[in-house]
Amino acid sequence: MIRHYFTGALVSLLLIPTVGCSHKQPSAETPQQSFVEWKNQFYEKAVAAGITVETFNRVLGLVQQNPDIVKLDRKQPEVIQPLAVYRENVIKRIEEPAKANYQKHKKLLMKVEKQYHVPAHVMVSLWGTESNFGKNMGDVPVAQSLATLSHEGRRAALFESELLALLALHQSGRMPKENPVGSWAGAMGQCQFMPTAYRDKAVDADGDGTADIWASLPDIFASIGNYLHMEGWNMNERILHPIQLPAGFDPTWISLENTKSVNEWAALGLKDVSGKALPKSSLQASLIRPDGPDIGEAYLAYNNFKVLMHWNKSQRFGITIATMAAHIAGRKNP
Repeated sequence: MIRHYFTGALVSLLLIPTVGCSHKQPSAETPQQSFVEWKNQFYEKAVAAGITVETFNRVLGLVQQNPDIVKLDRKQPEVIQPLAVYRENVIKRIEEPAKANYQKHKKLLMKVEKQYHVPAHVMVSLWGTESNFGKNMGDVPVAQSLATLSHEGRRAALFESELLALLALHQSGRMPKENPVGSWAGAMGQCQFMPTAYRDKAVDADGDGTADIWASLPDIFASIGNYLHMEGWNMNERILHPIQLPAGFDPTWISLENTKSVNEWAALGLKDVSGKALPKSSLQASLIRPDGPDIGEAYLAYNNFKVLMHWNKSQRFGITIATMAAHIAGRKNP
């Protein structure tokens, strides 16, 4: 077990060179480096990015890998559960408190909605789904989560960039917590921002000098609103439209990458889920079917849905957020 890592001027003596290291990304099952080798290599990247020895030691010096984090990464419910099961579990758990919190904080939420042009019910849906309204912000050290997932290798570039952002936040003094904890994936606070999201989109709405996404509701709501606003949210467009597909429909059209106008989709035989004709519209949309090309619910996904995909790349997550938001607003469907 490593008790101490890099210390001041001894850093160059403690670096362990990696011999014959391939540039090919290691598999999740058999990392090509030990954690110590990865840590030494990442240290060089951090220094090249302007991170000091003192900052690296303070944040990562005693960090060890956590195998439980890798297990959780491979069992994400929004990935492995069917849409109906995942959505029902989330809605059953938080719909009533979501409605209550919407009413309780409506004045503040309306202020944020007006400033950032993002619906309050969408912000509450994200707040509740991400942290159960602040009751479950995670208890894993963020540095450990990001280091473990960087070493694991499946998405090394993503998590190393987040780890560099965390180090830079500490070094600049912008990280208000000395050793922040969060989810197993490194997300922090009541809105579960990754370090790059905190760096780029967290807001100090209450004016106390800190973007406190852990305890300040003005900062939390404004940060959620600012995130969606910066990613391109449009208050004048809906998120999703549940639809019916005609018999024999070509499944190759089902992709967020394929975009057509609603009129063009209607010409291909798509109808509202009720069986009625789609409204006449030139609005651009993509066709999605999260459970597979031949089974389950289908939707037209508008740009606002793609904005939610920037928050979380799971289509099941996005559909659940949109559905919950609709329920908070008094509607059945998103």
